[in-house]
Amino acid sequence: MAAKALPKASFRGAAMAIWKREPSTIADVPRPKSKGLQWGGPKGWIADPAGLLHRPRQLDMTLDSLNTRTGHELAVVCLDDLGEDASRLGGGPPFCYPKFTEGLFDLWGLGHSGIDDGALIAVYFRARRVEIRTGKGLAEALPEWWLTTLLDEVVLPHFQHGRYAEGIEGAACRILQRLMHRARHSEFPPPPPPSTKEPKLRKDGWPVGGQSAGG
Repeated sequence: MAAKALPKASFRGAAMAIWKREPSTIADVPRPKSKGLQWGGPKGWIADPAGLLHRPRQLDMTLDSLNTRTGHELAVVCLDDLGEDASRLGGGPPFCYPKFTEGLFDLWGLGHSGIDDGALIAVYFRARRVEIRTGKGLAEALPEWWLTTLLDEVVLPHFQHGRYAEGIEGAACRILQRLMHRARHSEFPPPPPPSTKEPKLRKDGWPVGGQSAGG
């Protein structure tokens, strides 16, 4: 799993119309495949209680195209934050966010049984947190280093300027392009060399610009 705890400035200028939704349990999050929650695709791949997406129908069709053409399942969930009970998972923040994302991934059953080829992009708005959870079947296609680069180069720059929808859509499209490339060629470029620089830490101990975590 790759994750980012984003700087405070990353979430400035939020729309006033955001629906404050803080689930207390994983089951509280609306399932995107439920009746009445579809945005145009045959199944529906999006749950956006936080109201961050401007074109959910178009994004849903993109995600459905990925499923149709490769068989992989990618879903998106945008939450304002976690409720009091959910925020205690894993011992509390920031550990509750990857725990919640993993639980949601499992509850929604993303990916095929025995293959585990699903993925989930989860945004926690007020916590300034973005998580990308992938099944083991996509570990080679979407390795940790690539997901971390995706967050740094695509998601974070958009979020820093209040373009949340663009950041989320950009991440989803990059994942789609990479998985489509895999379906055609089954080859990927080698990972970049590891950085030798020591990360700068904020007062709370998190690296400046975010935190990546494997899982």
